[in-house]
Amino acid sequence: MSMSAAAFVRMAAEHGVPLGQLRWGAMLLENDPAMALHWFILAARAGNAEAMNMAGRCHENGWGVPVDLERAADWFHRSAQAGHDWGEYNYANALFDGRGVPCDRRQALLYYRRAADRGHSRAMNLLGRCYEQGWGCAANRDFAAIWYGRSAAAGYFRGQYNHGCRLLEDGHIAEATYWLAEAAAEGDDAIRRGVERLLATYGGPQTPSMMTMSSCFSGGASPAPSGSSLRSSERDASRSSSYRGTAYISSPSHRDRDRCAQPSGLGVPPDCG
Repeated sequence: MSMSAAAFVRMAAEHGVPLGQLRWGAMLLENDPAMALHWFILAARAGNAEAMNMAGRCHENGWGVPVDLERAADWFHRSAQAGHDWGEYNYANALFDGRGVPCDRRQALLYYRRAADRGHSRAMNLLGRCYEQGWGCAANRDFAAIWYGRSAAAGYFRGQYNHGCRLLEDGHIAEATYWLAEAAAEGDDAIRRGVERLLATYGGPQTPSMMTMSSCFSGGASPAPSGSSLRSSERDASRSSSYRGTAYISSPSHRDRDRCAQPSGLGVPPDCG
């Protein structure tokens, strides 16, 4: 009789394999978070950076343990120092808000940049927000546009929305249409409401370019802008449902500053958290 996947993972965990301990903890997290944390900590103490991040998430959210923001920040810091992108991102969030550590937005920007350099699409978007708003740095619209564009190309819907808004402000209607349609197709209701507001403000679907954007609400696909290298297979890869990208690992610590920017004059931006 062949061994089930769960039985194999549990056996690896019980034999002291850090990756097995991490994966076994992930399997237990929904139904037995306290035991999940036990396995995360065992793997973390063995040097597994992803387990360090998960131990931080447990302490941050009260999964199997009382909420302890200082301990959460410590685990995020350990994960970040070990070079894990989600650890860097979550530690940046802690630094930005002063949750469990003193508030230090310059250091937060540094850790967002480290995560972004590893391909973390949410960190790319937040770098854009930091540069746009002057959080922890001098405001720089050009840098903001660069990081929004990278986040969009990496498949993150908030980055796509912000990138589309910047393009719209600069008059690049066709390319903005594409990215806003992508954001609406992948995002939540708040994003879709934001795109609808943009449709109404910037001419509505009666113009050919805006008709393209409106197709996302009826299930249509918007064509890629000229010169775009973003192919469907690349977008699918960026949204992989692999273990590393599952919700209990990837959900951000805090979302308020991750809400999307909008072109000036449109009022309060949609809450994209």
